[in-house]
Amino acid sequence: MDAQEIKKSLKDIDQAFKEVDGMYHAYAKFCNMSDSEQWFLYSLWLHDSGCTQKEFCSEWFYSPQTINSALKALEAKGFIRLEFMTGSRKNKNIVFTPEGEAVCRRFIDPLLEAEKAAFCGLDEIEMIEYMRLTKKYNSLLRDEIGKLTKIQTNQW
Repeated sequence: MDAQEIKKSLKDIDQAFKEVDGMYHAYAKFCNMSDSEQWFLYSLWLHDSGCTQKEFCSEWFYSPQTINSALKALEAKGFIRLEFMTGSRKNKNIVFTPEGEAVCRRFIDPLLEAEKAAFCGLDEIEMIEYMRLTKKYNSLLRDEIGKLTKIQTNQW
């Protein structure tokens, strides 16, 4: 590939990622939530027994400040509550309230089903290849941006 073709391909990749991001943003807006609130509920819904703020930041690449704001908003809406973890006076587990579970059944379950339907539109080889290439590209990009910024790659 020459330099022009690479430049166009990179633009196409970035636009594709932004398109997906836009789809999730539109769905969050439909659900009357911020993007971070939606992703927080989504992630927590996938955990069987709740999770900590630190686990969420690590899994979903959000800053602690962003998650703290989402936590406060979701707690104010009555969707989650914080409980001290067994044997700890410092660490808290984030768990759903009954209202939060109802919101997830109404909005997060259909989103998960839509993702599943889209992913199942690929054949098995395409699924594997998509995941392999996405992970490889992300790893390579993480390393390259790390070189530019001197940020340790494990922060992402």
